[in-house]
Amino acid sequence: MDAIGFLRSGLKLRHLRLVIALEEYRQVARVANAMNITQPAVSKALTEVEEGLGYPLFVRQPRGIEPTPHGMIFVRYAQSILDELDRAGDELLALGQGACASIAVGAMPGSTLALAPRIIALAKARRPTLNIAVYEAPMDVLMGQLRTGRLDIVLGALSERATAGDIEQRHLYEEVMRVAVHPEHPLAACATVDWPDLVAYPWVVPPRTARLRQSLDASLRRMKVEVPANHVESVSAGLVLGLLEAMQAVAMMTGRLARTYEARGLAHVLPLEIPGVLLPVSTFTLAGKAPSPAIELFQHCAELAAAG
Repeated sequence: MDAIGFLRSGLKLRHLRLVIALEEYRQVARVANAMNITQPAVSKALTEVEEGLGYPLFVRQPRGIEPTPHGMIFVRYAQSILDELDRAGDELLALGQGACASIAVGAMPGSTLALAPRIIALAKARRPTLNIAVYEAPMDVLMGQLRTGRLDIVLGALSERATAGDIEQRHLYEEVMRVAVHPEHPLAACATVDWPDLVAYPWVVPPRTARLRQSLDASLRRMKVEVPANHVESVSAGLVLGLLEAMQAVAMMTGRLARTYEARGLAHVLPLEIPGVLLPVSTFTLAGKAPSPAIELFQHCAELAAAG
């Protein structure tokens, strides 16, 4: 039996759970204890999988075991399969109870904070019983969770060249950057503001590792402006708002978010342009996988919210 034949007829769910546990615990004894089986049973099941696939999935090390490249691929798909089965169970249960399915959404902090609530409101207005779970994290974390099946859809910003062939990207809109302060900040009363006026105050900017920060730094350099030494790096919406009030900070944030805060009386948008900084906000799903009705609804509502 070749690998394809084994995957179609020889592979069992216990094999999937065992390989995932081996990757997590990295020791046969700990896996045996966690799964309430003997160590020989663990070794036997692993041998069945490795012989069936024709590749070693783990190698022994002085302190335990480590997954091989083939092992990492198999673990990723094993986790995705089990997550899909869990989701199928949830949908079947929900259908039996007369409810809608659930959807796990990943949202990048900052750039989508103003958009996500509107999308959810539109979706819930159409299907009140739809269970929407939202997880906020950096894009690299969210994309990893999307690939492993932990998330159904991701809402955020990522350049097209940064996405792989296994990801389908649906563009929503281009986001611009704006400069915001607290409504009682001294600069809020100024009719005209220039970049040198900001140097006297602490700045709040995205982390250095963020793609948005790299674009921001490049734009500032073109204007002969540098982020001052007195700055805080964060995209946490709550923290940014707190810093605007607590230390008269100047915050760089997305235009849609800044306008949302200004409309609520939480911030004042300064009349400054940050040219050349565009954030392509999109939805991301796994390519080659038929979207569920819940995902299709969320994408439709995302397009409506972005257009509005």
